[in-house]
Amino acid sequence: RAVYKVEHENNNKQAEERAAVLAQSPELADLSSRVDRNPADRDAALRLAAAYVDHQLYWSAYELLTSAQAASPDDVAINLNLARVWDGWGEYDLALSYGERAIGTGTASAQAYEVLGRIHLHRNAPAEAIASFNQAAQRENKPSILSNLGYSYILAGDWETARTTLEKAVELDDAMAEAHNNLAIVL
Repeated sequence: RAVYKVEHENNNKQAEERAAVLAQSPELADLSSRVDRNPADRDAALRLAAAYVDHQLYWSAYELLTSAQAASPDDVAINLNLARVWDGWGEYDLALSYGERAIGTGTASAQAYEVLGRIHLHRNAPAEAIASFNQAAQRENKPSILSNLGYSYILAGDWETARTTLEKAVELDDAMAEAHNNLAIVL
């Protein structure tokens, strides 16, 4: 309830931020127009909601996602983005429930496990984060996944595994500052 109240009070500020994001991105402005014209346009609504989450416009994303969820309560993309919204709001138990629902109701993608891993990190549960990031890494060898996995190993005190994992992340993307920083900590 507190999250709803705070976000609702910030609605004017968020409306300004949303307008700025839409002004900077013609593609997102087009998606917003499509949703305004046809609220049942699921594809446009989900793509727009994901972009809003990326820009930390959580209330705008939440409104789109809950409207879409009414028609498709078990939709993987909706639940995954709701997990990201609740994680952004710091409501980790709710985020975890939506993340687990996304994994349990559909194809368990690398992205879903990566989101779940980040939620576990925010919950200060490194063992669970390691399990989730390992599942993500099995599905996709992506630097951000390996970087987060390495960080999880640091939190768990497994320095050697953290080092090898972070070295793999750096090999895949030498420009990833987080992987370099975490590798420096390990070394």
